[in-house]
Amino acid sequence: MKKTIILFFFILIVPLRAYERSMLDLHLPSELEPWQMQFTVRHRFYQPIDEFLDDQSGANVGLGLRYAFPFSLEASVQYLYSSREWLTGVSYHQSSKKVGSVQIEAYYLSLKPSYNSTDRESGLFVQLALKGPFFFKRITPVMNAGYDTYLKKPGLGLGVDLALSKKIALIAEYYPSLNADHDEKAGTSFGIVFKTYGHHFIIQAGNNTKISTRRLMRGTTEEDFFLGFTIHRLLGS
Repeated sequence: MKKTIILFFFILIVPLRAYERSMLDLHLPSELEPWQMQFTVRHRFYQPIDEFLDDQSGANVGLGLRYAFPFSLEASVQYLYSSREWLTGVSYHQSSKKVGSVQIEAYYLSLKPSYNSTDRESGLFVQLALKGPFFFKRITPVMNAGYDTYLKKPGLGLGVDLALSKKIALIAEYYPSLNADHDEKAGTSFGIVFKTYGHHFIIQAGNNTKISTRRLMRGTTEEDFFLGFTIHRLLGS
């Protein structure tokens, strides 16, 4: 474990150049160059903001790895701690400066239906990620639309990136609940992104502790807001 922690911090501190934009949880069409890789850590606290200093009830954690290939192809793997869930996926993207970018993604998921379950269940999740052109050179709209074969339900996520400078951006995301037969309501989150060479540091707040667009598209039953953070790390020249 000690060696793993040392390696993790070494990965974070090695300097690299700047790279693609980041959202809170929504996916953007990839801008990684072939043979580049991105490592991601997502952390969502379980205690509400107004109890943050009083209660220590743990957190939901997600780890992710993306690897870019030639011909606009990419492979990825994610692990979500709360559901012991693995998502292994492939994607294809295309971009245009005039009309924006598009990415098609497909994931195989394997999860435990409950925390203490010894069995695993599986399904597929397909998603379309769209990024619009810049407005006023600072505003970028984003949309993700997906279908979950495990739940047999569609999902939608909308977001906007407001660039304050080349290194700082404000981000907001909205996940309307399409599950009319449940008690879920729309999920909302907002945050700020700090960009350095090879890193993106994100601090956020939202009415959800879930990780991944597949889960966030379900909506939320939470009344409180929760803090979270994300670190993206670029690997490769």
